[in-house]
Amino acid sequence: SHYNMGLWSSIGIVCILLVGLNVKAEFLKGTNYGNMFLPEDWMTGDAESIFGSHYGPSVQKPWDVERFSLCDVTDDRILRWLDDKVQEYDFQKMQDYGVKLLRVPTGYWNWVDIGDATPNCPDNVAARFRNLQAVKPNQYEPYIDKIYQYASQHGIQVFMELHGAPGSQNGEIHSGCVTGAEHNGKPEHYFNTDWNKQIAVDSIGKMAEKCKQYGSTCWGIGVLNEPQPSGGGAEPTDDSLHWFLEDYYAQAIDKARETLSWETPVVLFSWTYDFWRWGDNRYPFEQYGKIMWDTHMYTGGSSSVDEVLGYYDGDLGKIQEFQWKQGTDVIVGEFAFSNLNQGEDQTWAWQQYVDAVFPKFQEKVTGGALIWNFDCQYSSWSMRGMEERMHVNWNL
Repeated sequence: SHYNMGLWSSIGIVCILLVGLNVKAEFLKGTNYGNMFLPEDWMTGDAESIFGSHYGPSVQKPWDVERFSLCDVTDDRILRWLDDKVQEYDFQKMQDYGVKLLRVPTGYWNWVDIGDATPNCPDNVAARFRNLQAVKPNQYEPYIDKIYQYASQHGIQVFMELHGAPGSQNGEIHSGCVTGAEHNGKPEHYFNTDWNKQIAVDSIGKMAEKCKQYGSTCWGIGVLNEPQPSGGGAEPTDDSLHWFLEDYYAQAIDKARETLSWETPVVLFSWTYDFWRWGDNRYPFEQYGKIMWDTHMYTGGSSSVDEVLGYYDGDLGKIQEFQWKQGTDVIVGEFAFSNLNQGEDQTWAWQQYVDAVFPKFQEKVTGGALIWNFDCQYSSWSMRGMEERMHVNWNL
């Protein structure tokens, strides 16, 4: 019995140490299922675009924004788009490529029905958010379920996240709505109000419930994608955005934990250039459960593979330091191979890049790295295109 006592106290100490270290995650390689719930005009050719005449009359753009977005679609063609786009064949391909984790961009309107209400924003923008909200969560749910089911059948875990926040967190097409006129190249946008925050928190609650429903197929959930300040001194400024996010992240995590286990990752976003703003161990495991951070790396271009790989060094150093400060893992939720300026026939160069990039990231990043995107009309933005047209062997 003395031996047993000794053994159990040793096990106890080991468990405490592991919890304290917030167990280093497996480095997960995978991709994004972007351009599904949040179509982006540039990712699909005109003949098949949701914005062109393929699904009905061509979509009209408001005069005061730079490009149209999903909030300018006035009918329910998104459902026919999803019928065409969400295919089990994609998941067979992902499994062949070795994808372990699939990040799925979604918008608040996929999760919550706020009736006739809209996010806080100017009236002309609110009318466009009504377009988004006209297709209801129960109409989107079959496609969300299908993604979980196909992923489960092909040994892939799912990471759904809030890519489109109420009022928009960046004013970009990938938030579902290009929300306003540009100031210094950044569209006006309106996420940063208490009401919009509440809608987002409720969306995370629904996302968490769906995650729990699918058990281990759900890897975790992400509470926000790529928030931006406004340009030209308009709100939100860098500082006010940060204070808003500090509070939103805490509320979103608490909401998710009403449903999710303490070990299920809840993923927060920060750009590497904002890492310095976050206090050490800002969302501690004891209080919030397993928190991870997502960041995205898009760099300048070069025709040299070695040069392109070198472009990541600055961000990778910041990530390594941030993981240490936060006592948890960072996952690179998006990066792309489009920064290599080589012809599609230069298979050797693309293969060299593919073979080198994950080991390079893995030296500094503990959480994983996900390619943007699984599919795109431009091959260098597409896992599938790189396999089918560049003849890259993925072998993740």
